[in-house]
Amino acid sequence: VAAARRLADGLAVEPVYNLGSGEGTSVREIMTAMRNVTGVDFEPEVMPRRPGDPARIVAAGDLAARDLGWSNRHSLQEMVASAWRARQHAGDAYPR
Repeated sequence: VAAARRLADGLAVEPVYNLGSGEGTSVREIMTAMRNVTGVDFEPEVMPRRPGDPARIVAAGDLAARDLGWSNRHSLQEMVASAWRARQHAGDAYPR
């Protein structure tokens, strides 16, 4: 919506905005959050990194903050909980 407002006002917007906190989160941290939110105890199978996989990826929302006033407002735990609620309410819309 903020980007549409900027365009309507004749202001420039970037073609793409990355959104992120600027801090990295490990796969293990995500798995821990998933266990905490879902109550499902699971152990992921850890595999070696594939050729070409980056060692680390971090997204930052600096351009979105500058142009659109965007800021990261949710923790990892909150985002996982939101995704879990959406999945539960989707019923059979997602194959298992």
